[in-house]
Amino acid sequence: MSDAIDAAVQAEDLVMLTRARSALGDLLFAEGRHDEAVPFLQAVVRTEIADGSVDLEVKAAARLLRQIRGIPE
Repeated sequence: MSDAIDAAVQAEDLVMLTRARSALGDLLFAEGRHDEAVPFLQAVVRTEIADGSVDLEVKAAARLLRQIRGIPE
């Protein structure tokens, strides 16, 4: 996963970077490693791309962050 993030950074591909961060955040969350997932999920939530290409990832990351913080939906 870190290779995907590194490749996205080098390619300056924000969509690929956001999707890699999202996948890593999801994985860490699923493993119960919430403290480690938070920075990746926060980075996804802060991403805004005008064409909406990462809207699903942003919404999913926000949902996971609310769960981690105990905020009801």
